[in-house]
Amino acid sequence: MRKRNTLRIAILTILLLSAVVLLTLAVFAANDTRTEINKFVATTDMTVEYGETVRSAFNVTVEQGKEAHLAPSMGRWWKKNGDEWENYNGTVFTDGTFKFSTQLRIDGANGTTHKLAPEVSVTIDGNTWTHEAVGVYDTYSYTFITSPEMVVEKKDIPLVFTDSYAFDIYRPYANREIEPYSLAGAVVGGSGDYVFSKTSGPEWVKVSADGTVSGKPTELYDGGTLVVRVTDSKGDYKEIKIDVTRVYLDPKDKAVVSKFTATAELTPTYGGKVSKAYDFSITEGKEIRVAGSMGNWFKKYGDQWIRYDSASFVEGEYYFSTQLRIDKDSKYGDTHRLGEDLKVTINGKEWTCDQVNVYEEYSYTFITSPSFTVEKPEITELIFWDDDALDIPESYAGTPIKSFSLANKVEGGLAPYVFSKKFGPAWINVSNDGTVSGTPDKKIDFNGSMTVEVCDLLGTKKQITIDVDRTYPSSESREDITQMTATSDMKTPLLNATVENNVSFTLTNDVNARFVGGDERGWYKKVGESWEKYSGETFDEGYFRYVNKIAVDGAYGKLYKFGDSVTVTVDGVEWTVEGLTIENGESYAFALSPIVYAHDHEYSIAKNDTLEHWFECRCGDKIDSTPHSDNSKDGKCDVCDYQMSTNEPDTEPNEKPDNNEAEQKPTEKPTEKATEKSTNAPKATEKPTEPAKKKGCGSVIGVSSVVLVSLLGTALIVKKKD
Repeated sequence: MRKRNTLRIAILTILLLSAVVLLTLAVFAANDTRTEINKFVATTDMTVEYGETVRSAFNVTVEQGKEAHLAPSMGRWWKKNGDEWENYNGTVFTDGTFKFSTQLRIDGANGTTHKLAPEVSVTIDGNTWTHEAVGVYDTYSYTFITSPEMVVEKKDIPLVFTDSYAFDIYRPYANREIEPYSLAGAVVGGSGDYVFSKTSGPEWVKVSADGTVSGKPTELYDGGTLVVRVTDSKGDYKEIKIDVTRVYLDPKDKAVVSKFTATAELTPTYGGKVSKAYDFSITEGKEIRVAGSMGNWFKKYGDQWIRYDSASFVEGEYYFSTQLRIDKDSKYGDTHRLGEDLKVTINGKEWTCDQVNVYEEYSYTFITSPSFTVEKPEITELIFWDDDALDIPESYAGTPIKSFSLANKVEGGLAPYVFSKKFGPAWINVSNDGTVSGTPDKKIDFNGSMTVEVCDLLGTKKQITIDVDRTYPSSESREDITQMTATSDMKTPLLNATVENNVSFTLTNDVNARFVGGDERGWYKKVGESWEKYSGETFDEGYFRYVNKIAVDGAYGKLYKFGDSVTVTVDGVEWTVEGLTIENGESYAFALSPIVYAHDHEYSIAKNDTLEHWFECRCGDKIDSTPHSDNSKDGKCDVCDYQMSTNEPDTEPNEKPDNNEAEQKPTEKPTEKATEKSTNAPKATEKPTEPAKKKGCGSVIGVSSVVLVSLLGTALIVKKKD
């Protein structure tokens, strides 16, 4: 009977809670005034072809229901296996039946004004997609949508072997088997009957003939590259490169350090200097180091402990806290770790430990000292405390320094105290009450010190010395830099040529500016009306330009700045300068190379000058440069008819020479060198008539401020492999 009553009570409780939830949802729905989106129409660049690389994110153009969007990270491909659908992890499309699912969302600012209708209609690329139940919440709504089935038929195509991030062997443990995986889904085309093999890579990594990657590292390893080859029945083969990261010891396998014993000069005294770091003499646990920058003193105020940031100790109760670590800096991070029961003894007293945190490369914990009591002694002598925190840092002409007081640095003697400056820059003022202030009035190359004196009522005097750093000119009065000229090792973007993002620049004019490295620099490709950081390993067809930040910074930034008009010339070609910004101590901009069209050289233009003749590509690259020859002794080059002298031929009247280089053409055809690729720096060239179908030379495109905003505002997509 008790069990039956308990069951009845549980059922009644569930019904009551359900009623409350339904009532809450009804109230929310009644108050929800957001506009419903009942139709979503869009087009994409989704293509599903045999041998094509599998993508889960696409360029989407929304034609109706613009408040909604496809969630780019939610896309999944499915492949039919009999009557079942399985998540497809292959990197290329094989033959079979596929479908794609992703999430349709309204969120962000649109989520507060619009929501998906329960029966929203979804049409993508002209096809109707199905959707699951729509979830509606206060600031967003969503549903999962699925495409119609797409049948991929097998075709006769060349062998394709496509790489993926998913193949990388990431952070394996020594003496632990890695999770085996298969490369079979990355291969299509060719003549079939694929056989996989390892071309090179770590000895411990195994690749079976069916494409299964496995292995067990037996020792620490710095990482490298695994090269895998697939060969079809005709002997054709392709290779991919798979990254293998460092091999680590499983933290459970590391040697445990459970004791740390040391001594240190770490006893606070009244008026003593407060420090964040101390020298520890370690007698036990030498694998451990004390993190010098992590130390802090805490002082007790009532019942609370508050971090103490003053320069010297006064009376009160204190404790010190810092961090203990085992990491690469102590050279034991790969092989040792802190024990969870770590015992710390410093100066013969036991310190408390926080939780020990253990990771693959390091472990750490925070330790806390016992409390120290500092008492105020009897002070009869006048004391003027010196403190490094009083030093005046770099300052700028026309900008006031941050004022501060010296009153709290004096004890003893007989008040009141009077302060005065005895030596130092004229622009620094020290008032009678000890307030230090001032504004540099001009460019002063001063780097020295200032002496301040305090005098008490009895006439007793004490002095301290305050360091004064250098004064720099204001931004407006810094010398302008208007030109940067440099050479580089930049190579022309040719089809299938390796992308070199880290171009080196050598300044050829004496200028206090520099080309800056970093993630922003590199090749950008035009995508639609915007520019995106190019992540490919080789150039494909399209418009490219190189972007590099230029800066006047560091010590030079305090004396120089970019002028309003900066000219940047690289390898004799002027680059565009955009985004000029000038701040205290730094000015910078972005230098953009001329736009080029990635192409294969076509040496179809014959040219000559007074010394030789050659064939030239429209981008300016040339081959077959050959000196003129006149074996016929008629005053003209035997090859290109260039008029070499004024000698009259035996049978022909003397004609006026035609020195138009564009019209003087050699009679010989270009040699096989006409298809070779050049490594010259990119030049502005003409746009090919059909860039999407025909390879040609490049084309200059005008750059507007809109392009700059698009180029610099677009998120830098770092994608190693497609």
